[in-house]
Amino acid sequence: MCKYKYINRTSIFRNMESSLNMIEIAYKNWRHDNDCVHCDLHYNFQYQSYCIAKILLRPYLNYDSFWQAATTHYNYNELKFAAFFCITLHNNTACNHLANLCVTAFYAVGKNSPCNRFLLTQASETLYRYGGMDDQLLGREIKPFLYYRKGKEMQQMLRRPIEGLTYSFDSTKKNNHLNIFETIYDVSGSLYVWGTMKLSAMNLCSKLDDSNFVRFRLATEKVKCFLTLENLIDIASLYGRNRYISWFLNYTTKEEPQRILMQTLPILIEDLNKENEPLQGRDWLLVKRFQLIYFYTHQNIKNDLPTYENSYKLSIYRFGRYVERVELHTVIFEGNQIGVPLVKMKYRYLDFSQNFTLDSRLPFEFVISFVRQGEKSINEVLNQLSFPMLLILTVALTLLRMWSLLRQRQGISASPLSSVNNEDFCSITLVEFLLQLADYTSFALLIYFLLYVYLNSLIYFTQNYAELTLPLLKGYNYLQFVMCAAAVLKLITTFTKFWHLSRFNVFFIDWERPRYSDTNNINLKSNLEISSACSNAGPPANKSNVSAWRSIFLINEWVRLSSSQKTSTLFQSFATYIAFNIFATDAVTHNDSTLKLFVFTLCSLTIYSIQYVLHNTLITHLLGNPMQTFINHCSLANISIFVLIEPSSGYYIHGRSPNGFTDTDVPTIITQFQSETQSLCERRGLLNNADQCYIIIPPKNLYNYFNKLLLRLQRSIDSASAIRSDNNGIFQTRYHKDLSRVEGSLEKTSIAYSNINRFFCAFVDHGIKDMDYIIKEKTLLERLLNCELNQHINESKGTFYEDKSYSFNHLFLYGHDFHLFTLHFLILTAVYSMFANALVAVVVVCVFHKANFSNVLSADGKEKHFHENFT
Repeated sequence: MCKYKYINRTSIFRNMESSLNMIEIAYKNWRHDNDCVHCDLHYNFQYQSYCIAKILLRPYLNYDSFWQAATTHYNYNELKFAAFFCITLHNNTACNHLANLCVTAFYAVGKNSPCNRFLLTQASETLYRYGGMDDQLLGREIKPFLYYRKGKEMQQMLRRPIEGLTYSFDSTKKNNHLNIFETIYDVSGSLYVWGTMKLSAMNLCSKLDDSNFVRFRLATEKVKCFLTLENLIDIASLYGRNRYISWFLNYTTKEEPQRILMQTLPILIEDLNKENEPLQGRDWLLVKRFQLIYFYTHQNIKNDLPTYENSYKLSIYRFGRYVERVELHTVIFEGNQIGVPLVKMKYRYLDFSQNFTLDSRLPFEFVISFVRQGEKSINEVLNQLSFPMLLILTVALTLLRMWSLLRQRQGISASPLSSVNNEDFCSITLVEFLLQLADYTSFALLIYFLLYVYLNSLIYFTQNYAELTLPLLKGYNYLQFVMCAAAVLKLITTFTKFWHLSRFNVFFIDWERPRYSDTNNINLKSNLEISSACSNAGPPANKSNVSAWRSIFLINEWVRLSSSQKTSTLFQSFATYIAFNIFATDAVTHNDSTLKLFVFTLCSLTIYSIQYVLHNTLITHLLGNPMQTFINHCSLANISIFVLIEPSSGYYIHGRSPNGFTDTDVPTIITQFQSETQSLCERRGLLNNADQCYIIIPPKNLYNYFNKLLLRLQRSIDSASAIRSDNNGIFQTRYHKDLSRVEGSLEKTSIAYSNINRFFCAFVDHGIKDMDYIIKEKTLLERLLNCELNQHINESKGTFYEDKSYSFNHLFLYGHDFHLFTLHFLILTAVYSMFANALVAVVVVCVFHKANFSNVLSADGKEKHFHENFT
C-alpha cells in the first residue's frame, strides 16, 4: 500500500499563446523504481501525505521567516506548504488554508505574509503600496476572495442599493427580515459548517432572540456585557482553530423571485490600520473572512502545574485577540431599498504578560443599526420652512408690539414735564425692541425644538415601515445650542420683566373719607371742577372716624398674590424625574438621545398640563378664583386700585362698594351682602354691570398731573424719613423737641395722599372736564394680538377696556406662571441635553427657582412700596 504522493517533476504544456511548466502529482516515485513508501528528506519535504521536491518549494521557503519574525507560532512550517499548494497547484483547500492563516496573522502586510498574494490580486492599489512579489506570481488571481477591491467598485457597492430586492420594511408583512448565510472553515481550509447564520453564536453575551433580532427593527438593537478573562479562555478553547467565518446576504429579486442570489458581506476591521478609521471610507480595506476569538499558546507549555489551577490557564497562553464590538450596519435608500449590510468589527489585543487575572472584566458589544439616506427627511423640511417662518413671525409680532407701545406713548416723551429727551427716548425704545425680540425669539426656538423632537419621535413611534431610523438626529449638538440659546434669552427677558414690574405705580383709591378729610379741605386747581367730589364716598351718618384695617387687609392680599404661583415648581420637577424613570425604558427609547429627550420633555409638559387643568377646574371650583376673590375683597374694603405700568397704560380695579360705605359693624355688612344678593342696590361695575376690571389707556394730562401730586407726596415722605433717621442716636432730651416736626411731616404726608385720593375719585367719577375716558370692549383681533389697535386717546380723553380675563394678574407672580414654567422648562431641557442626566437637570431647576424666584415680587419690596404710599 502506497504511503506518499510524489511531487518531484514537471511537464511542459504548450499552446499557441504560452508555454507553462505543469507540476505533476504521482502516486509512485519514478526516480526510485516506482517506490511509494519512502521519502528522502535530503532532497524532499514531507508534508502530510506528500513528498515534495525541495527545488519546487524554493520560491516559498522565505514564508517561514514570517512566523519566526512575527511570533513563535507552532504551525509556522505550514505556511510555505499552504502557499505552494494554493499558488502553484491551485488547490482550493490550500487556498482556504492560506486565507485562514492570513486571518490568524490579523491581515498582516509584508512580502512573506500569507495575505500578500490576496492583497496583490484582489485589492486595487496594493501592488504600488506593498509591492515586492515575484513577477511570476503577478496577474494570477486566486480564490477564495479574501478582500474587496478598492476604488469605485467598493464605493458603489456601499453607496447604492441592491437592485430589485423583495424585502419589505412593513412590519405586517412576512419578508421583513434579512436572510444571512454563513460558512465556517477550520484552519486547514476544510468546510466546517454552512447554513443560516446564528446570531447567538456571534453574541458572546448569549442574550439574543434570533427569530426577532434579524427582523427589520426600526431601532438600533444593542447588547452589551462584560466577560471575564476566564470566560474568553473557555470560549477560545471551545472554538479552537475551527472558526474562520464568512457571511453572505441571501436574497431574491422581484424580476426572478425563484432565483436565490448571494452577496458576501463586507467586513470593516476598524483597528486594522489608519485607513479603516470611520471617516476614511474611500480607502477602507474590507475583508470577507474573520475570526471571532483566538488565543496564542506558548511553544513549550509548563506541565508542572495542575490543570485545575488558575495559574495554569494563564501560563499556557502568550497573547490573544477577540472581537470587542460587532456592528451589523444597514443603509436604507430611497424607496426603502437596502444596500449591502456592512459588518464593522473592533478587536481587543490581550497580552498575558501584563497584569491580567482570570477575573479581569472585558467588554463585548453586539449592535444592529440602520441609517436612512437619499430621501428628504422631516428635519430638512423643518430647517427650510418652519424655522424661517418662525423667525419672520417673531419679527412681525415684535414690530406689532412696539408699534402698539409707541402709539400709547405718543406725545408723552415730548411733554415739557417729561425728564426724558428725544435721544434717550429712542435709546430706551431700541432696548425695549431688542428685549421684546429676544422674548419672542425664545418662544420661537422652543417651538422649533418641540417640532424638531416631537415630529421625529412621533413619526418613528407610529411608522409601519422604516421612514426614520436611529439615531433620529445626527446633529444632536445643534439641538443643544438651540435650547441653550432659548434658555439664555428667556432668562434675560424674564428678569427684565420682573424688574420692570417691581417699579410700577399703584395707588389705592379709598372711597371712604379718611379721618383727616374733615379737618383738611384741600382745593384742587381751577381746572378740577368736581361734580361729585366723591359724593357717595363719605362716611356713614354718624360721621365717626374710619379705621385703617381695610387698607392693611387689602395690601396683605396684594402681597400674598405677588409671591404665589398657580403651580408648584418643586412638585413639577420631581414628578417629571419620577415619570421619566418609569417610562424611559430601553424598550421605549432604544437608548437614543432624541427619544430620551422626547420622553423627558413630554413628562414635564404633561405634568404641568395636569397641574394647570386641576388648578383651573377643581381647585378654582373648590376655593374660588384668586383674582375674583381679590376683586371681592376690594369691594368689601370699598377701595379701588389704579395701576400705571407705564405713563400710557395700566390697570384699574373698581372696588367701590355699591352700598356707599363698608367701615361699619358686622350686622350692617351682612345686610349689605343680602341687598346685593337680592339686587336691591346697584351693581359693582362702573357701568352698573359685573365688570370691575379694566385695561386702561389714560389721557396724557392724567399722568402729568399725577406726577405733580406724587412729587408732593414723595417730598413729605422723604422729610419724615429724614427726621426719623436724625432721631436715631439722639439723646432722650431732644425727643420731645423734634416730636412736633415729625407730626408736621406726617400731616403733610396725609394731606398729599388725600389730594391724590380726591384726584382719582374725581377722575373715575368723570368729575374733571379736561380728563375723561370712555369704556369699551376689545375686538377679537385685539385680544388675540394682546394690543390696542383703535385707541381713543388724546390729551384729555383715555380709554378703559373691559377686562374679563383678569389681565391685571400680570402684576403678580401668580399671573406669570406660564412664563416661569417656560423658563424652567428651557433650563431643564438645556441641562438635560448637555449632561443626559435627569436628576442633574431637576436639581439645577429647583436650586435656580429657590435662589432666584422665591423672593421675586416678595413681601419686602411690596411693603416698602406701600409704606411709601400710606405713611
